[in-house]
Amino acid sequence: MAISRKTVRVLAYGAIYVFWGGSFLAIRDMVAVTPPFFSAAIRFFFAGVALYCFSRWRGSAPVSRRAFVHSLLLGLLLFACSYGCLFWAETRIASGTAAVIAAMIPIWILLGEVLVFRTQRLGISVAGATLLGIVGVCMVTRSIGLEHSMVSGVLVELAGSVVFSFATLWSRSLTLPEDQAMRAGLQMALGSVGLIVISAVAGELPRIPAAFAAWHWHTVVSFIYLVTCASILAFTSYTWLIHHEPATRVASYAYVNPLIALIVGVALGGEHVSALQAAGAAMIILGVVATMLSKSKAPIAKPPAADSVAAR
Repeated sequence: MAISRKTVRVLAYGAIYVFWGGSFLAIRDMVAVTPPFFSAAIRFFFAGVALYCFSRWRGSAPVSRRAFVHSLLLGLLLFACSYGCLFWAETRIASGTAAVIAAMIPIWILLGEVLVFRTQRLGISVAGATLLGIVGVCMVTRSIGLEHSMVSGVLVELAGSVVFSFATLWSRSLTLPEDQAMRAGLQMALGSVGLIVISAVAGELPRIPAAFAAWHWHTVVSFIYLVTCASILAFTSYTWLIHHEPATRVASYAYVNPLIALIVGVALGGEHVSALQAAGAAMIILGVVATMLSKSKAPIAKPPAADSVAAR
């Protein structure tokens, strides 16, 4: 029996909401026993190779040299830098906190469109969204205390989110594979190579055998979840939605994911959400909503290409 389009739509939204929202706790579970950069490397290597092979099996054309080079540069920024920061940060901060910080990405992207690319106009909504987001981050940071390791985790993830936003905007002017699965798979696979190099420089490789020996059943489940659900299934769902749903509606994952992550972190990870942290999360989510509304109303000078890779 064929599945109706409405059912596919519900399943696709459920995938990007739940799978991406739950990925933050899975990351924290992995980095609890496995070095962070190596954890990110193996996640994106397996997911990237799987997506690339699937794309080639489906009949996608080989990648040109120019597209390969641009995919390499973008993969290093998005995965080696941005995701490397996220995985490292989650060795120091709770998964819910990490998800709330990551929700700032649409705000950074909007600022880049206004200040750098000039594809959006500066207005009250942009200034208000930015202010809400920054105040929210300050509240979240204050809520977890001023312990150096935690503050460094927040700052490193903020830096990674800015890199992710810049790479997303830059990708619009690059030559990338037409096929979305190949585009994401190639960037993931090439980015994983950069993560392996960072892992080696950080001195993680000698600790890998002991880390694998310390894996529990839930670590294995988290790894499989990150590769299959949070990378392959969520991304293919996102790609389908981008082609069948309004972009602003699809972008709703940006403020749903932190809520899912906070709920999952409390329910399954034993994390605690203080009143101040909840208020800060609400401020950031309001800022993201304002960002989406301003982008849907403001005229765009040049229609952007689909962003390279969607989310966490």
